[in-house]
Amino acid sequence: MIPSDCENVKKIINYNVYIMNLYLDYFCNELFSYLSPVPFYSFEVDSKGKLKEFVLSVSPVKNERIAYLTERFKKYPGDFFYNTPFHGKVYCAKINNSVVYLGHSRLKRFRRIAEKTSRRIISIIFDQIKKRADKLAEERAMRLGIPKDKLLTPLDQQVEEFAHAERRFIKELRNNVFIPDQNLIQSSAINDCAGLKVILEREEEKKFEDFIGSNNRIKVVEKQRHTGVYNAINYILQYSFDKKFMLENPPNARVVEVLSSRGMRKEKIEEDYLKFIETSEDTVFLEVIVSCFMDMIESELGNCMHEERLLKQREEVEYKSWIARNVRYITEYMFLFAISGKSAIAELPIKLWEKTLPDTYDHAIRQLWDIPTMPVI
Repeated sequence: MIPSDCENVKKIINYNVYIMNLYLDYFCNELFSYLSPVPFYSFEVDSKGKLKEFVLSVSPVKNERIAYLTERFKKYPGDFFYNTPFHGKVYCAKINNSVVYLGHSRLKRFRRIAEKTSRRIISIIFDQIKKRADKLAEERAMRLGIPKDKLLTPLDQQVEEFAHAERRFIKELRNNVFIPDQNLIQSSAINDCAGLKVILEREEEKKFEDFIGSNNRIKVVEKQRHTGVYNAINYILQYSFDKKFMLENPPNARVVEVLSSRGMRKEKIEEDYLKFIETSEDTVFLEVIVSCFMDMIESELGNCMHEERLLKQREEVEYKSWIARNVRYITEYMFLFAISGKSAIAELPIKLWEKTLPDTYDHAIRQLWDIPTMPVI
């Protein structure tokens, strides 16, 4: 890596997180001003347990299911992933002396973004390796003078051929022969780094569509209604954020201190931020989940608990080789480097083409904070 690479990684990751907080809050203020009949307020939440505790405490629904989940949550909070870190805001209004939960926003944690990013990269790599393995089988069939679909390959030979295809792909990467096309990159974009959940009963769902129609800075990119165990409408929105607002709200003194502690040059933070906004794209993507209160309760505490679905998703990864492991290590390392106090690294400690033990990765992460792997007594 060269110094400018390190500097760019720091800027891209840290400034994006800063502006995500700004435009997500800006969007939520627009949305809940439209949806709420009275003035609303918000407060920050730092764990999923606190969020779940709050929504149960203000439940507008009184039934056996709510009573059962409330009792279970109070008795066994650890079963509900109580201490899971969470970065977001809860939006509420006071109507007829009762607190009404309107929804909540959230920013994906670095680990989740790194995980999703690596999963997309791994999927691309796996597809490319399969194509090369298929080509190797085709070449073997041609040598034998038979059609490829008539080729019978013993399992051990399939494994060997796949390993050969992996080496062939890695060689292409190292020699800069393989360069993914722009369409492939765009199709792998992660559009839900920032998002929110909006509570609307079924008969009120149209209100959200009305809000979209009233705001010419919003475009629906994707809409999907989920039914079954998990029930909700998922939107991916393209949002033209207010650049003027961003430029008028550069990092304050507290944020500057945080960023400088992350290895960014203190005297250049505001100047670089303004340049970052001026040269940025004009639109961002947001995920919005529209759900009724009971379906939200099921997704947070019930039959389709979000954290359980996430663990299942992690287990369903198809390609688990040493290459996939390295992709995960490198992706997460770059995010962690961005928030470490190191201003530069000479080279990536994890190489895609080298087999790596978890111990090596653990050592690399410790080095970012100067924590010895084996403390000397």
